[in-house]
Amino acid sequence: MQSLVKAIEGEQLYLRPYTKEEVPALYEAFNNNQIARQFTGTNHIYTLEDVERYIEGGDAHADVRLGIFMQGNDQLIGDTSFIDIDTPASRQARFQMVVFDDYIGQRFGTEATKLMLEYGFGKLNFHRIELEVFSFNTRAIHVYEKLGFVHEGMKRECRYYDHQYYHAVIMSILEQEYREKYR
Repeated sequence: MQSLVKAIEGEQLYLRPYTKEEVPALYEAFNNNQIARQFTGTNHIYTLEDVERYIEGGDAHADVRLGIFMQGNDQLIGDTSFIDIDTPASRQARFQMVVFDDYIGQRFGTEATKLMLEYGFGKLNFHRIELEVFSFNTRAIHVYEKLGFVHEGMKRECRYYDHQYYHAVIMSILEQEYREKYR
């Protein structure tokens, strides 16, 4: 296998764009991680073609989609992205992340979020990063609060999953809040 660039490096993790060789692993992860599917509200069953389209991302400048990999063994453990990027006008984006089932609860989500915040504010020059998280995902809400995200509101019963509707908590962090906390 070719040597891959570790685009964004942390202590335990690194983030980088996907390669075509990862389509089968991502296909398995997107379809077989039940906890991750619940946390993201995913009802869709993905085909290999869906996954290929996902990693290609359409317009290369519209979204930033990165795999979350373990340092040392290069294991793919999650997926993260900035979508709905609005630059240069508002300099904002929506953040998304999922850690696959076997790696939930090991602080990998915290590290991956910190890496994405540094990338978003430090390299992409965002002013605001927002996210939505389901109200039942109290662990993620706590992590986002610790990292400096502020509650902005809630979308009521906006996602149907497994015979039930759920609320989405809307949170964001501004560039100056990030800099005050991490600089």
